[in-house]
Amino acid sequence: MPDSIQLKLGRHFEMVRRLFIGFALAVLAAVGLQWVAPRALPESSFGAEPILAPVSQGVDREAAGASPPDLTAATAGEDGLGDFGGLPPTRFDQNFAGATLLAERFEVLPDGLLLRLRLFEDEDDPFRYYRLEERFTLAENGRDLRPVSSQAMLADRLAVGIPEGVSREDVLQALAGLGYPAERLTPTSPVVQLRLPKVTLDAVPEALAVLAEAFPGLEAEPDFVHFPGNLPNDWRPAELWGLTRVEAPAAWRTTTGSAQVAVAVIDSGIDLQHPDLRPNRWINPGETPANGIDDDGNGFVDDINGWDFVDKNNDPRDLEGHGTHVAGTIGAVGNNNRGIVGMNWTVRLIALRVGDRRFPNSLTIQALDYTTDLRNRGIRVVATNNSYGSESFSSLSRSAIARSRDAGILFVAAAGNESTNNDSTPHYPSSYNVANIIAVASSNTADRLSSFSNYGQSSVHLAAPGTAIYSTIPGGGYDYKSGTSMATPMVAGALALLAAAEPTLSWQQARTRLLESVDPQPLLINRVSSGGRLNVRRLLGMDPAKLEVEVVRPAGRIVHLPDSGHPLPLDVQVGGAAAGSVSYAWSVIEGGSVGFDPVDAASTQATFTGDGVYRLRVEAKAGDASGSADRVVVVGPIPAVENGLVAHWTFDEAGGNALDQSGSGRHGQLQGASRVDQGLVGRAAYFDGVSSKISFSAPQLTRMTLAAWARAESAGNSIFPRIINLPNYLLYYGQQFGGEDANDDTLKFFAEKTNQDGVWYSPPKGVRRHAWTHTAATYDSTVPGGFPRLYLDGEPQVVGVQVNPTGVQRSSAGTGYLGENGEGTRAWHGTLDEVRIYDRELTPTEIALLLLQPLRRSGVTTGLDLELKAGEPMPGSELRLAVGFDGSPPPEITYRWSLAPGSPPAVTSGAAGQEFTAIFSEPGSAGITLEISGAGWSVFLGKTLQITTGGSTPSFPPPGQGSVSSAQLLNLSARAQVGSGAGVLIGGFVIEGQGPRTLILTGKGPSLPEGALGSPVLADPRLQLFGSDGLITANTSWLNLGESSEGLEDFGFSNDHPGEAALVVTLDPGVYTVHLSGVDGGEGIGLMEIFDRDAIEGSGSESSRLTNLSARARVATGARQLIGGLVIGGTGTGYFQLNGIGPSLAQFFGSGALADPRITLFSGSTALATNAAWKEGEDADLAATSPFAPKLDEEASLLMALEPGAFTLQLRDVDGQEGIGLVEIYALPDPSTQ
Repeated sequence: MPDSIQLKLGRHFEMVRRLFIGFALAVLAAVGLQWVAPRALPESSFGAEPILAPVSQGVDREAAGASPPDLTAATAGEDGLGDFGGLPPTRFDQNFAGATLLAERFEVLPDGLLLRLRLFEDEDDPFRYYRLEERFTLAENGRDLRPVSSQAMLADRLAVGIPEGVSREDVLQALAGLGYPAERLTPTSPVVQLRLPKVTLDAVPEALAVLAEAFPGLEAEPDFVHFPGNLPNDWRPAELWGLTRVEAPAAWRTTTGSAQVAVAVIDSGIDLQHPDLRPNRWINPGETPANGIDDDGNGFVDDINGWDFVDKNNDPRDLEGHGTHVAGTIGAVGNNNRGIVGMNWTVRLIALRVGDRRFPNSLTIQALDYTTDLRNRGIRVVATNNSYGSESFSSLSRSAIARSRDAGILFVAAAGNESTNNDSTPHYPSSYNVANIIAVASSNTADRLSSFSNYGQSSVHLAAPGTAIYSTIPGGGYDYKSGTSMATPMVAGALALLAAAEPTLSWQQARTRLLESVDPQPLLINRVSSGGRLNVRRLLGMDPAKLEVEVVRPAGRIVHLPDSGHPLPLDVQVGGAAAGSVSYAWSVIEGGSVGFDPVDAASTQATFTGDGVYRLRVEAKAGDASGSADRVVVVGPIPAVENGLVAHWTFDEAGGNALDQSGSGRHGQLQGASRVDQGLVGRAAYFDGVSSKISFSAPQLTRMTLAAWARAESAGNSIFPRIINLPNYLLYYGQQFGGEDANDDTLKFFAEKTNQDGVWYSPPKGVRRHAWTHTAATYDSTVPGGFPRLYLDGEPQVVGVQVNPTGVQRSSAGTGYLGENGEGTRAWHGTLDEVRIYDRELTPTEIALLLLQPLRRSGVTTGLDLELKAGEPMPGSELRLAVGFDGSPPPEITYRWSLAPGSPPAVTSGAAGQEFTAIFSEPGSAGITLEISGAGWSVFLGKTLQITTGGSTPSFPPPGQGSVSSAQLLNLSARAQVGSGAGVLIGGFVIEGQGPRTLILTGKGPSLPEGALGSPVLADPRLQLFGSDGLITANTSWLNLGESSEGLEDFGFSNDHPGEAALVVTLDPGVYTVHLSGVDGGEGIGLMEIFDRDAIEGSGSESSRLTNLSARARVATGARQLIGGLVIGGTGTGYFQLNGIGPSLAQFFGSGALADPRITLFSGSTALATNAAWKEGEDADLAATSPFAPKLDEEASLLMALEPGAFTLQLRDVDGQEGIGLVEIYALPDPSTQ
């Protein structure tokens, strides 16, 4: 190492910081905008010398004797690291908290990275001295530093692998002669730990250099340090939720484990006297206890239950707790009326202690080789559990894992807890490329990746529950821990269970079964290679499988049907799509008689005989697989939920108090809070998130239900904003976005106990902001070990425990608050409505009924009806229906209109609006249904119209009537700015007649001329085709169409752009919609095209044709206008109506709708016609008689007689404003023939 100037760290560190950061900024200024990504600094900029050198040259161990070396000169001064703002905290800051920093040095490496070296002493640690290496580069802002890599090692030890065929004794004698005696060696492992004579920052690299020169063929490494993969144990989810989630109880019907199966726990040891572990401890059959003899000849004397590789004895007791917790998850004894149960009720746990809080690599290797030797001696070790890791690569470790593979042992390893991608930043040992490794990520109660967990699409294999797992701890107790360390024994235990059920499986077969039997989880795709979370029932091959059943209509968990005279449609899906191979059966769980009339395989209509509350259940079956789902239906008047109600605020009244509607006199005093008109129905209470609240006299409660409608705008002045704050109980949000699972957008409940308070939470990312959500908690504090039930929008949540309560429940009356606590530090920012407190626990059905109470008290549904606003019930007449509210409609609701089965054919529009249009082509009985949905609830209305002939005939013939010209629509293309949500480019078309037609639908972006457009193009288009029953098909690459892609080159497709999308579909007459969007929410200029291939090729049915094409997009200016291409084929003159729609879309998009549309038709570059107000056009009188006339005067329309050819449509705003606009093209009959 080059010579360097020795500096006192505390006095001169600021100078070093300025030198490094200042020069980096100078380099950034020199290269300018070319330096976008982090990059290494040039070597020549700093020269070869390190900026800071070691202060101490170390201490001779022999001279120092047993006393610690005197390295006080290297200790950082008071003005040292604490003043260095540019250096970020690293994982080692936590790993070595409490240890003493002995020395620190910074160097600029030849590759331009900054190297920080640190030497720590931990007097309570069995290995005492640690050397840390951390590398940094400049962050993206060009100022701060960003960690690149790090590794820790023992500062006074090396790990050496003795080559095969070489005398170990000779090698060790030669090493001792150089001053490197063996510190730890075992007869079953070729890896030996050497002790170095000095403790300095450079002792390890200096020793490696000496060995490399003296013994070129010797494999020597730093003795890297791994860290247990657990997190602080104040994260505590509900007891044993993990075993329930992976369906262990179902697997136990096959086996609960075997005493012939062993799992080795390489960790901090195991408390083998723990009453829930002692019966499952491994007992070496080849050893006689306490006789001082190595009876089995493996080199370990009296290794009855395992080995302590730290203290080199046969007592691997756990002094830290990590290993005992891991062991309990694998195999806490079952069915013993004590504590908990592990994955295996019966198993043999081999205790191998390799450290406490830090595990030297040499010891983990020796422990692994110990298990390999056991397996080779006939002990059935099926897996090792390795809940530790670091960034340090070791070929010695990889070789040891390969030896265990050759012996038939699976190596189950934690993926790590840095929230990083192991594909790009490996985490060892889980990232070694050895076939028997199974890398495990951690999942939480929402089946998401735990916030701390590492991941990797190729390097991490599956997830398992690891967020706050309840298990054994030393001393006979139990506690919660979180980490991939806790997920790993779930998998190791599952493999042991599989080995008990199928003893003849090879390790390869077991590993394949494990990864093929996971529960696929959408949020784990691209995060782990299997795309799923552990499922033990499926691992053991236990069918029947469970079907995930979804009721897609009604959308709400509770449904109000004001009139029992109309049937209720029930639509079901499995796996997100209607499955024809699945059979469904509806039944009544609660309530009176209900008739079920199947419409098709997945749709049914329910008819109720009278008013009341019903709970309906659908059972789905596919082979041996089954599943179910429920809906609560209220027919007739909505019943009140008043039994046990001790406080109820609606905030509708005027004045300074919020009146208690329960009759208990708990009127609330507004203190900074205000009433606003934006309530669910009527008014609500608004809180500013700073200092507003409502106080009231709180009751004394031991059993309770707390419920409220809540609309959060932000976290306010705390990440724990209060909804209801009682003296001993709290209902509130956790709003630490991206933080701990317990606080990551969760609903939380608090109960005050005499010893330790209890805190529970719903799954992360479950609550939303800027939208009304119904929140509820029920709790009985008199039940020992009880926990609350939490509900969001009426749906029961999986409840996690963040803090496990102990002691007796405190219960007192006093002052309660809404929207804040008494100290003013937990302010709610947003609105609250319909706040209720009960002195009993409501049932799940009653909780669901609370969702309808605002509708009940406001009378909104009392006068709710479907009103025929315009038209006559006869074929060809445009019927416009609207829903009429008795009062203001609730906010944030959606509409869904539909025609009942058996209704006459009709062309419809406005299916998602407050107003619905239908033009029936035949007489008959038409049933029209409207579903209005809010957060968790739905209201169904129905109306029956008799469509009969008679009355006056419209002066302009409707579609399908009269003589249609031979000219016909061949193609519509639409080019616009494509985004997500309302920015999706949507095309629509109608096929009329009798026979099917084949269409080609395209979605393009990469082939568009980006330079000419002046805006980025859509990089990765996705096409989706929808019919009246939902999604029909989708595509993201035309090359995936197989044989259907033949001939698409004629429609502009090229192998140069494989990511462009296409669909070739044959469709029956009907109404269809096409969506063009970007994969993963991408944005840019996109082109959608709809081609009638039958008409273009002169094939297909002559009894059907395209009669309507439309496109909806976000309209702006320039390249972001909505540009439509129109091709008319055939012969003769065709008659068409072209509409530009905007203002009438305001019912969906509010002020986001295009305000003043203008539509212009071009032939080539010649403008044929333009219009910005359809009633002011040349054909206004004739347009007024058209069934397709725009609804509002300011919308645009053109009636055109066109010869076959190609035309262009342009839709923009008259004033150049941006908004959502719609182009409609209708093929019309020749009016002269009528």
